[in-house]
Amino acid sequence: MTWSLLREIGIDYVDPAASAADTLGLRYPVFAERADDGTTVIVDETGLSKNLTVLTECRTVRVDAAGRAVWDSIAAGIHDGYGCALDGGRTALLRRTTWDLLILDADGSERRRIDLSLVSPHMARVVTRTARGTLLVSFIDHVYHAEIAELDEEGHLLWMLPQDPEKPIGCPTNVQQIEGGGVLVTDEFCHVAAEYGRDGRLAWQYGERRNPAGGTNRLSNPMGARRLADGRRVVADTRNHRVLAIAPDADGAHEELAIPDVNSPTSIDLTRDGTWLVSDAGNRRVIELDADLNVVRQFGRPLARRRPFSFPRSVEGTGDGAYVLADTAFNRVVSVTAAGAIEDLATAESAGLFWPRCARVLDGGGLLIADGRRSRVVETGPDGAVVREVGVARLAGGERKLKDPHDVQLLPNGHVLVADASLDLVLELDWDGAVHWVAGEREGHALADPHSAQALDGGEVVISDTNAHRLVWVGRDGTIVRELSVFRDGDHLYRLNRPKHAAVTPDGLLAVVASFNNRVLAGTPDGRLRWVLDEVPGSPLPQLSQPRWATLLGPDEVVVSDHSNHRLVHLRRTP
Repeated sequence: MTWSLLREIGIDYVDPAASAADTLGLRYPVFAERADDGTTVIVDETGLSKNLTVLTECRTVRVDAAGRAVWDSIAAGIHDGYGCALDGGRTALLRRTTWDLLILDADGSERRRIDLSLVSPHMARVVTRTARGTLLVSFIDHVYHAEIAELDEEGHLLWMLPQDPEKPIGCPTNVQQIEGGGVLVTDEFCHVAAEYGRDGRLAWQYGERRNPAGGTNRLSNPMGARRLADGRRVVADTRNHRVLAIAPDADGAHEELAIPDVNSPTSIDLTRDGTWLVSDAGNRRVIELDADLNVVRQFGRPLARRRPFSFPRSVEGTGDGAYVLADTAFNRVVSVTAAGAIEDLATAESAGLFWPRCARVLDGGGLLIADGRRSRVVETGPDGAVVREVGVARLAGGERKLKDPHDVQLLPNGHVLVADASLDLVLELDWDGAVHWVAGEREGHALADPHSAQALDGGEVVISDTNAHRLVWVGRDGTIVRELSVFRDGDHLYRLNRPKHAAVTPDGLLAVVASFNNRVLAGTPDGRLRWVLDEVPGSPLPQLSQPRWATLLGPDEVVVSDHSNHRLVHLRRTP
């Protein structure tokens, strides 16, 4: 049995001949800087299988002005190397999985190996060089388990950033030592860029902690920031697809740099020559821009000219060759017609949507939407305007505001079934907020980041218990009656790694999106495998990247929301 691609929607590919000369093959560049020898050092995330908070597989490459790789960590046999430039053409290379920091000479030979397990028990994530020739290393295994240390090239610990227990760093994706010896930290998980003094006290912050958005003083999953010599801070506001320059004055007014077609920027830096280096990760390239923001050099080449979707979530087939999609980061719900036309059904303008994570079509042409970052469930009419909404759950112990609903289903009794990932609850609500059933509150039956919930005909609810790496079936008394964490195919096991969506079809077939394994699996609810989808044959982009939703249109036909590739793929399995 093989898969064939029926439709791919969401990527307008460039002419294949334009990418034929690309020898770098960047996947997801997350950092770039100009070294003192004129080369450009690029760190590229290469891994497809995420097992921890961060990807471990990454590559560091030095590129000359013509775009040729002069040194490549993977070519040197290192598949987990995150590097930064040292003086004299040398490199500091962090081994993420072995807790080593290598000091490499200009020819790539190893001069020194530093054992980072003596510094922190957490995984080393990022290394940067300071202006005074020392190294900053950030460590993290899980969110809020982060440390930032300053080391010399001999491996001596010089300083460790004290943590504020009230406001700990969530996930440092980039660090820079600033004047006075403190650090500028890009905190992807908390959605802020922040500066801390030597005493660990917060000195400056842009963005609202744990409250992502666009607009002024708000960020969404930023991955890179730099303070410039003139006091400005520049921030790669990754999931808002923009780069900001923030003034040094107290008001912190920001200017959005007008970089054309930038997609998920992950780092930004100003070179000594006055050009900007931007890691344009969504386009698989690093670009160098002049003062007028014209591209003067490009490392790597994009696959796409444009992408009409941004981090899509739920997808439903409407039975006439069309789909309805929650186009999450563009704050809208759209219909994709059989001819491929994209039509807005509900938007930020018509319904006030902000990161809709799930949209389901209702009889009469309206929609039921889990409006994630507005912390509510809404029903819209055919014109896209809100008809009614609920944002508070009235439990026996008092009211609880919804925090981040990821899935919603209309039940036959008119209630809504809501999976709220941040509350770690699945709730059956009426439109007045009264709770008629809840999963996740019973002692010994807790949930961890539930992303989807489906009510079955027998009364049980099947839930993607994402951070517990399992599916659970919960009874009407709120207890877990059974669970599934692995599919079996003979002697082979397929473990679920952060399943984001699961659904049982009327004929009893179970489909599961194992997002961090980058695959979709289908089988029986007792775990007998029918098929696995982990590649997209016939596409220039043959891998899935953190898929979030899959809807079966038949036992061997599926449409997948390929979240981090910003596309839908519709495939059929044939003999």
